[in-house]
Amino acid sequence: MLDGHPIRVPFDYVNDDCVKFLRWLVQDGQEVREGDALAEVETSKALVELAASATGRVWQRTKPGEEVRVGELVGYISKNGSRPPDLDTHSVPSAKHDSYGANERLPSHTRFSRKALELLQGTSLSPELFTGRGMVREQDVLAAIEGTKSSRRAQLSGSNTDSALEGISLDRLTLPSSIYELDRGKIDREFLERLQKDSDSFARLSSREKCEIYRGHGASVGDGVVLGDGTVLIAPQIIIGERAQFGERCSIHCRERFDMGQLSSFRSGLLVRGGTVVLGENVFGGRNVQVGGGGNGDPFSLLSVGDGTYLGDEVFVNICRPVLIGKEVFLTQRSILVTHNIGHSILEGYENRFAPIVLEDYSQVGMNCTVYAGSRVGRGSIVMSNSYVISPIPEGKLAAGVPARVIREAKRPMDRERQVETVQGMMREYHELLLRKGYEVSALKTEPLFSFEAHCGEKCFLLSFVETYCNPVLSTQPMDESIIWTFQNSCDGTQNVTAIMDLLAKKLVGSCGIFGESTREFLRKRGIRLQPGPWRYQGGVI
Repeated sequence: MLDGHPIRVPFDYVNDDCVKFLRWLVQDGQEVREGDALAEVETSKALVELAASATGRVWQRTKPGEEVRVGELVGYISKNGSRPPDLDTHSVPSAKHDSYGANERLPSHTRFSRKALELLQGTSLSPELFTGRGMVREQDVLAAIEGTKSSRRAQLSGSNTDSALEGISLDRLTLPSSIYELDRGKIDREFLERLQKDSDSFARLSSREKCEIYRGHGASVGDGVVLGDGTVLIAPQIIIGERAQFGERCSIHCRERFDMGQLSSFRSGLLVRGGTVVLGENVFGGRNVQVGGGGNGDPFSLLSVGDGTYLGDEVFVNICRPVLIGKEVFLTQRSILVTHNIGHSILEGYENRFAPIVLEDYSQVGMNCTVYAGSRVGRGSIVMSNSYVISPIPEGKLAAGVPARVIREAKRPMDRERQVETVQGMMREYHELLLRKGYEVSALKTEPLFSFEAHCGEKCFLLSFVETYCNPVLSTQPMDESIIWTFQNSCDGTQNVTAIMDLLAKKLVGSCGIFGESTREFLRKRGIRLQPGPWRYQGGVI
């Protein structure tokens, strides 16, 4: 038995049966450590690096320029350092995993390295930006990101927001696009002064009356905006996107501007005091959220919240210094963000700190946590409930405790088999939920696809799952809505179906009726938030 690990062309990130082996990055017989880059292979869409799965000595089997099958053995890592015998007898897996769906539609005649693709997925940049570039590598994407940041910084140049952001790294942080809108929604001064003197009378008006008056005096207020009973917004610049909602007794006072994107909403009791507050699209806030606290009158007072972020009940955010929260962040119930500490005399050795807080994209802060001035929670990291964060948490980690310390990785990667099992389990959950809601639901089928039908009144719906969707035959019966869950959509349209939901790319193709909307909500509650957005569930069958 061989003492070591084979090196194979990986299934992941590869969408071809064969690839071109470009070059070795190490010498034959060289010592390597687990995770080191070993070689590069070229697919039809990307340049993929092969990484060492173990520590040991590399023995090469494939020469540069050769065509090799996906899954084929190209070398070996021996732990004992000795050259292994001939490896031609090692089997080559026949099945291929299609996990390239998230990057399926790339510009023709343009290839991307694996690291370049991973970087792109974490940004709002379109792959079309690199059309005609030939091979796009990590440094090309980094340069494009930096160029975008520089352009946007120029838009803010000289503003209070620009001063507040100075010195803060925006890496792995997606700010709402509206943060760069410095001119829209300016309130005329006379009306602002009247509003400041008698806000109570204004707050008692109906939502429709308040929206019309704001629009008439310069504010940018979209259609379908709801301003609850007793709610009032006071700021020199007010921007509220379409169908944004404020519950009862919300009180917003900003010295510079207040901006909330479309389909964002807060329940009752929102209290805001500060300089500039910019909330992206699809932000959801619970009851009695408070923004401001001590020092909110400082010139650095800024809160920026990215698209799709959740702020739980009774969250408190102190903005004596900037608080920057990325997209799809979870800041859960009764969490506290504090940007300054005032105690006894700094000259007697007591701590006195004023510093910003950053929660990078996709991070999560558990219930009853405190995040202290100067802290930064990395992209995709999770802080467990009842923790106290006093120092940076690296990207992708799980942290807990007082003070919070890294325990392990925040997520555990799944292989394809486990992903399939998970989706099938989700379908069983959805099936049971509909049954318990009183709907007529067929038995789960496993052939030809994992699927079930549901009936709501006179309407008939079908939900099916297939790893790669390429227009399979779904049902001989006409359906009001046919929904496909898939890991990769290989069709240009929605042939024979109403909507295709790509679970890994988190993309929706097609249109949704009552069943599709309910299915999308079911997925949202399991962390799969489909694009395009913004989107809000308006009710359906669940």
